[in-house]
Amino acid sequence: MFESFQFALKQQSGIFIRKDEKWDLLLAAFGEGGIVSGLQSFGEELTTFWKRVYSVLNISETYFFRDPDQLTSIFSDIIPKISLKFGERLEIWSAGASKGEEVYTLAILCELAKTKDPNFPEYRVLGTDLQESSIQFAKEGVYTNYSVRNELPPGFTDFLVWDKHQIRIRPLGEKIRFVVGNLLEPQSQKFHLVVCRNVLIYLDEDTKEILVSRLLDALLPGGILVLGHSEYLGNLPPNAFAKHTGKTGYIQNRLENQREDIETNSKNPDFGKIPKSGFSKLLGAENPPSRESEKVPEQVAAKQKIREPKKNPDIQDWKAVLYENPESIEAYYNLSNLYWEGGERDLARSYQAKAWSLFKNDPSFSEVLKKRGDWKDVWEEYLIHPL
Repeated sequence: MFESFQFALKQQSGIFIRKDEKWDLLLAAFGEGGIVSGLQSFGEELTTFWKRVYSVLNISETYFFRDPDQLTSIFSDIIPKISLKFGERLEIWSAGASKGEEVYTLAILCELAKTKDPNFPEYRVLGTDLQESSIQFAKEGVYTNYSVRNELPPGFTDFLVWDKHQIRIRPLGEKIRFVVGNLLEPQSQKFHLVVCRNVLIYLDEDTKEILVSRLLDALLPGGILVLGHSEYLGNLPPNAFAKHTGKTGYIQNRLENQREDIETNSKNPDFGKIPKSGFSKLLGAENPPSRESEKVPEQVAAKQKIREPKKNPDIQDWKAVLYENPESIEAYYNLSNLYWEGGERDLARSYQAKAWSLFKNDPSFSEVLKKRGDWKDVWEEYLIHPL
C-alpha cells in the first residue's frame, strides 16, 4: 500500500516521502481504507483527497525577511543583472510560496528599492503553492507575530499594521497575486526572476531535475532562478548557467534569443539598476558572510552554537532559539521531544521532519554531530527512526 501511495504522490506533486517519515501521519488522518479509496477516486473527489494529503504532509514554514543575506543579494546583485525593456515591468514568481510571507517580503523590498532608487522598475509578484488553504491564507494577508523573527530592514514595518496578536499587510493592489499551482505543471507566464527556496528539500533527485527544468522554462531570456542555499547540484540544460555573486548562487537563462528591441541601454542606461552599496545599507548587510555551500565543519559547528536557554528550557525557549537561528537542528530536536512528552504527537513529528530535512539538505551537519559523544545514543537514532 505505501509503495502505491508513494508512487502516486510523486507523480501527482513531485513530493517524495519515505515510509518512516510521514506514513503514520497519513494513516492516522485517513486510515488505510481511506487512502485506498482516495487513490481509486476520480474527478472532484480525487482533487479533494490530494488537498487533504498536502495538508497532512505540509511541514513548510516561512516568515518575513527570511535569510537576509540572500535577499540582500537578490536586490543588490541579482536584479541589476536582469535586462529590461524601457518601461517594462519586473515580473517575479515566488514558487512554493506557502502562506505568503516571502511574496510580501519581495514586494515590500521592491517598494523600498523604489524609494531608494527612482529608476527601479514597476514590478509584480506572483505567489503559487500546492495547497489551496495556504493560498487563501496568503490572500487575506493577516499573520501572527510568529511570522516576524528576524530584525526587519528600515522602512519594512511601514507596510505592516500591528495589533496585539496579529499583523496585517497594507494593501499593495495588483502588484501581488496568489494562485494555487503545481510546480511540476508548465507555467504559461514568463518571468524575469523566479525565487524557489526551501522547496527542493522535499523532492528526490530525479524530481528535482524535472522541477528545476520547469522553473527555467518559466524564465524570460536572461532571467534568473534563485534557489535555497545548496539546494540543487544536479545537471543543468545547455541554455542555463550556474553563477555566483558575493552572497549567493543563482542560475541564469542564456541571453541568446533575447529580444533585439531592448532599449534599456540606449534610452536609460541606469534603468533597473540598484546601487549595490545603497541597498546593502538599506538592508543592513554590507559585509555578508560567505555562501552556505562553502561552509566547513567548524563553521557549521559555530552555527549550531545556540543561545543558552533558561535553567529548565521549555517550548518557548527553544522557539526563541529558532527565531535567532532557523537552522538550529538542536532546537528542532528538543521541540520535537517536548511536544512528544506533552502528548502533541503530530507537532512532535513535524519538528522531527524539519530536522530530517535540514540534515538531508546539508550533509556537513553529520560531520559535526558524529564528533559528539552522543551520536550513537541520540542523533543516529533520532535521524533514522520516526517518533
